[in-house]
Parts: sequence; structure tokens; C-alpha cells
Amino acid sequence: MSKMKRLGVCLVILTLSMLTGCKPAVQPPARAGIGVSTAADVRFWGERLGAEWYLDWSAATDQKSGLERWQMVRVSPEGFRPGAEELARLVKKNHGQVWVIGNEPDNAAQDGVEAVRYAEIYHEVYVLIKTADPTAQIAVGGVTQPSPSRMAYLEVVLDAYQEFYGERLPADWWTVHAYVLNEGTGEWGAGLPVGTESVTAVPRAIVDHGSLDLFELQIENFRQWMKANGYQNTPLAVTEFGILLSDQEGYSQEFIAQYLLQACAWLDESNDPVTGNPGDAYRLVQRWAWFSLSDPLYPSSDLADLELNRLTLVGEAYRAHMLLSQSE
Repeated sequence: MSKMKRLGVCLVILTLSMLTGCKPAVQPPARAGIGVSTAADVRFWGERLGAEWYLDWSAATDQKSGLERWQMVRVSPEGFRPGAEELARLVKKNHGQVWVIGNEPDNAAQDGVEAVRYAEIYHEVYVLIKTADPTAQIAVGGVTQPSPSRMAYLEVVLDAYQEFYGERLPADWWTVHAYVLNEGTGEWGAGLPVGTESVTAVPRAIVDHGSLDLFELQIENFRQWMKANGYQNTPLAVTEFGILLSDQEGYSQEFIAQYLLQACAWLDESNDPVTGNPGDAYRLVQRWAWFSLSDPLYPSSDLADLELNRLTLVGEAYRAHMLLSQSE
């Protein structure tokens, strides 16, 4: 189905779902997830949206949300949290789960760890988790965006890991955040990765933030990077994507809803026999999670209005995408 035809069908389903309140009749594919950055009833919103998995940037035992939970170990120059003893306890209580090591370790405003230090922490956490639960799956923490500067940061991580431990960095998953942000110093956006001041920044205008062409190109480039470094067979999850800027910058709810529909369709369908995952019909991306269910700092892409207990227009678009995906 073409992008335009799919978009038209989604908009029809979106309209009908808003009028009838219909819910998915079957389970959605395991690809579709949500980020939960504000305390909420994950079971309720997951069922309403049709999502199947989620992450909330922490490590804990899920209280029967009905959705698969991805765990996260946060990192810093000083180490990681939760600490070793608590982490081992959680791993043993949550067998077979995915553990993401760090949240934007490249970004000074997030975990902010230089690449060599990240390689050391990743190794320590990897060994700890696999010792506690050999069935656990370990994911490399997502960089802010798959830009050249961020891939240069990851090159240093890989080189340091090889040098320190005599083997290629082991990973059951790669993850990435798929924003399109400016990297110029002192301007809007993400800045350069920590410890890579000599790397050339990628300048972006505000209008670029909502460019689907750039969104797709960055993920295609990251898959090429994965193949070049021996990870073509490793699944890739886009654990954050969406629109962070507001209506004042030109990003209305209508724009964001259409952006979601087109981006999710592309994530579900895009494949490449040269760089895609052979175990998943050569798709580029195996899982994705929209940011966010509801976030106080970046509310433009909120899927739900928690105070009014209803989906936003963007949330209705997410549900429409899931309804269409299940009908194909």
C-alpha cells in the first residue's frame, strides 16, 4: 500500500474510531510500543492505544500491566543505577527481559557519559546481568539521533570495548532515538556528543525537525553503520521518536498526527536486502516506541490527556495505525 493511500485509510479509521470508540479486535504486532514518562495506568492506555510493549526509562518489576516491559539501567560517569546488588535482584525476578544500558549516553543533558567510559560500564553491566540471568537480552543504549557525530561516538565505544576486552561488543539489540535535531553549540537541539568536540556538527533548521525524509535517511544510515560493524543480524529498536517542538514552532496536533501515521507505516514496512535484518524479512527496524504517552516537558506528541482521561488527536492517530496494521 502506498504512503498516501495508507494515510488516507488511516484517517478514515481515525475518524470512525473517534466516533465509535472502537478498540482493536486482535492483538497488535509486537513492533508497536510507547514511552511512559509520566506515572499512568499502562494497562488501560496500552489497551486503548493497541500498543504491545513499553519502556519508562527505569528498572522495576512490572505490576501486571499486560504489556511487555523493557527495562533500563541508567548510566553516568560514576557508574550505573540501580546498583549492582539491586540490579542483580531485579534481573533474577524478571527472567528473559530486555535490558537497555543507558539513555542517550552521548547527551550531556541525559546520561552524559564519554564513549570510552560507556564501553567500560556497558561491559560491567552486561556481565552482571548475563550472570544473573543468561536468558536476559542486552541492548545498547540509544543515542539521541543516528547522525554522523553520534555514529562517531559509537565507533569509539566499539574500539574501546575491543581494546579493553579483546572481543567485539556483544549486543542482543541495538537501540536508537530517531529525532532530527540541530547539533550546533548554544542553539536549539542536541549539541554534540560528550567528549567529541572535534566532530563536525550537523546543522538543522526547525523545519527539519519534522522532516520524514531526514527521519528515514538517518535510520537507513544507521542500518548501514550496523552492517559495516558486523551487526546486520542484530535487531534494531527505535526506542524514542516523535515531535518535541510545539505549535509555536509550526508543529500542530494535525501535523504531528499525520507525521505519526506516516512514520509508523514506514517503520513497519521498510526493508532492505542489503542492510536489513535477515531474520525479519530484511526489515530495517524490529520495534519502535513513540515518545510519549504523556510528558510534561515535551507535550506536543502526547498520546493521552491524563487529566481529561482521553486520547489526544495524536493518540487517536496511533490507535488508527494499529487498527489498520491489524487489518492487513
